Amino acid sequence: MKKFIKKLWEDSVLSKVIANFIVLGILAIWYIIKDNIPSLLNKSIPIINVIIITVLIFTLYLLFKSLYINGYLPFIKVKKPPNTIDLSVDTKSKYYLQKIKDIVRTEAAIHGIHIEGIHIGDRLHINDLKRMCTKVWFPQIADTKIISVLENARSTAFSRKYAEPKEDEKLVDVTKIPIDGLKAWHVYFINILKEQNVVQYNKLDILITGIGNGHAEEPFLSQVTNFKAVDISEEALRYAESKYPQSQMERFCCSAEDLYPIHNNSVDLYISLRTYQSSLFDRRSAIHEAYRVMRNGGLIILSIPTMYINKQGQVIRGLIPSGSTTPNMEYAQNIARRVQGYLTILNFKNVKFDNRSPFEIFILGNR
Repeated sequence: MKKFIKKLWEDSVLSKVIANFIVLGILAIWYIIKDNIPSLLNKSIPIINVIIITVLIFTLYLLFKSLYINGYLPFIKVKKPPNTIDLSVDTKSKYYLQKIKDIVRTEAAIHGIHIEGIHIGDRLHINDLKRMCTKVWFPQIADTKIISVLENARSTAFSRKYAEPKEDEKLVDVTKIPIDGLKAWHVYFINILKEQNVVQYNKLDILITGIGNGHAEEPFLSQVTNFKAVDISEEALRYAESKYPQSQMERFCCSAEDLYPIHNNSVDLYISLRTYQSSLFDRRSAIHEAYRVMRNGGLIILSIPTMYINKQGQVIRGLIPSGSTTPNMEYAQNIARRVQGYLTILNFKNVKFDNRSPFEIFILGNR
């Protein structure tokens, strides 16, 4: 019974409400009439009998249907055609349950900044949101308070969604991923570096922007003697510190859009993997900052994720658009093209795509 209630609670809001009301309704009806069914059927006119029985049957049907749809009937298996692929991400996946924009709204509301009426799409970034709130929505509140609340809300959102090392396709054993000839993600990455004549990592000043918990990056970073790491989440950086000693990783808690601890012209290799697609991320400002901190001739490598693995172990290619649960490859390519365009506009040279990896689209260029 406890497991049953837990599953009802963890499911989507609609099914949770429906299932709970149905269960409570049945219990209430049964409690009221359980001792009076014989007398009701004998004394009532025939039409009332029919209505009572119909209501009970229909209520039981709704309960059965709700339980069946939400997978609470383990003895009934849903048969799918053998080659059918469920293109949606699991409804219990962090990619579905933990949306950055929803966490930001909740956290901001706790501190009196109610932004429920602002549509947060994939092109609205944190600086847009700050300006809308300070100039239009809340002119009576001090700008400094609004900016602090929004920045902290975004940091909290990224901590909740990405800080812990879990549910990451790059951490899955490649032999268990059904793609012929698939290599570990870092093999593709290192080959790209070699083609750019980047082989002696320990002679370079390396900056990892958006390192998160750093677990997926370990196959590459274990080969690097020292590097600088930036993330917006203090919690994520603490996880990263458990992987990399202080002598190897110099960490900074700040955003990619404002790399204030990093000096001008101090970076040879700027890496930001699976970050530039993030909700409320200001790609243009981040690339401005990348240009500022990099040395002439330095290499920038960015990536957009393009792989999800559903609960059946099937691979779904693409990136999840705002408001959807289904990854879309065209959407991922569009985001990558926007990033490529910003790099070109902001004076990076030799900007190009690299699609060799099933895990992500790489975008690279030179300062």
